[in-house]
Amino acid sequence: MKDEPFKISAAVSDDIPRIAELERLCFSEPWSEQSLLSCCKNPEYIFFTAKDEIGNIAGYCSMRYVL
Repeated sequence: MKDEPFKISAAVSDDIPRIAELERLCFSEPWSEQSLLSCCKNPEYIFFTAKDEIGNIAGYCSMRYVL
């Protein structure tokens, strides 16, 4: 089986600056770094990063439980 190009893992506080940078590059109304950090620490959210083989964040996703 071929190695996966990205490692999916839970986001941590140290990931937030790079995630915020990606937000600014991808969206016309990006979430603030503080909003992303709050999300990362909130147990109602699931927050993941996709990192390449040297640990650079290439993508991320967050989801919120709504039940």
